[in-house]
Amino acid sequence: MMTMSDFPPTLTSLYQNQVEFQKLLGNIDIPKDDPNEMAHHLLGLVTEVGEVSQADKRWKKNKRNKHYNFQEKLDEIADCFIFLLNVCIYSDITPWQILNAIDHKIKENKRRFKSPEKDEEQK
Repeated sequence: MMTMSDFPPTLTSLYQNQVEFQKLLGNIDIPKDDPNEMAHHLLGLVTEVGEVSQADKRWKKNKRNKHYNFQEKLDEIADCFIFLLNVCIYSDITPWQILNAIDHKIKENKRRFKSPEKDEEQK
């Protein structure tokens, strides 16, 4: 029998946990649109993306870089998601809004891939 702990957390629960953590850091009045905080977390995201590439260097073309650490890469990708949650929090974007935007973009990308000539006609 499956229990609630057998299911992964939802985006909403992750978002709420991150809001709670940000409040522990002293950011009380959130979520809110705060361009300075958003910029801070965008910079953090860029740093974390670099750390993902360091955890898995197999992308390099020189064939000497075989470093790959799955757990390290997973942790760095998790850090990226946390920074993206913070970008949402400091942009006053709700979990519902971002999920719908992601869903819309995926569908749009699929449509464009299936019909690239239509996109060219619209330009």
